[in-house]
Amino acid sequence: MSLYSNYIGIDIGKISFVVAMYGSKKIYEYENNPTGIKAFINDFKSKLKYALTVLETTGGYEMQLLLTLCESGFAVHRANTRKVK
Repeated sequence: MSLYSNYIGIDIGKISFVVAMYGSKKIYEYENNPTGIKAFINDFKSKLKYALTVLETTGGYEMQLLLTLCESGFAVHRANTRKVK
């Protein structure tokens, strides 16, 4: 049995990041800054508690979101884009 009931994937860019959840066709876009990160966490708080969130390495653009999720106690994995396709 899986520890997670949700899987969230995040595509990171310099200006924004795009969020998709496994099993859903909806996507959500947020600004890649403290305000956008806070909005994402507020919008997904109930799902993040039971989710594994996976984001890509993007030369550092992912770090603010990654650290905020970790500091908030959410499960997050930074995937090596050379190994995940």
